[in-house]
Amino acid sequence: MVTATPEWAQRDYTNALTQGFLKLDADVRDGIGDEGGCTANAVLILDGTVYCANVGDSRAVLYRGDAAFPLSCDHKPSDPREAARVAAAGGTITHGRVGGLLTLTRALGDFELKTRTAE
Repeated sequence: MVTATPEWAQRDYTNALTQGFLKLDADVRDGIGDEGGCTANAVLILDGTVYCANVGDSRAVLYRGDAAFPLSCDHKPSDPREAARVAAAGGTITHGRVGGLLTLTRALGDFELKTRTAE
C-alpha cells in the first residue's frame, strides 16, 4: 500500500507512510465493518534514513550500541495535542478515554468512534 501511493513515486516517504495507513484503514473497514480496531507501526529504512509511522499506542524503538531510541510516540488522550485534535473533530474525552471508551486517540478500525471524531 505504501509503495503504491503517488507520494512514494515522488520520494515523499513520510507522506507515503501516512497515505498507506489511511488506505489500510479504509481496507479494514471494507473487511471487518465497524467493529474492532488495532494499533500499528511501520518502519522504513532507506538510504540511511529511518522513517516511522504509527497509529495508537504501539511503539517502535531503535536499539543501537547500548542505547534505545524511541521512534514513535503514543497517541493518547492525555497528550494535549491529541486532546485538542479530538475536540476539534467534535469528539470528547471522558475519564481519559475517547468517547468514554478508548484509551488511545488513533487506531486502525474503531469506526464507531470515527463517525464522531475524525482521524
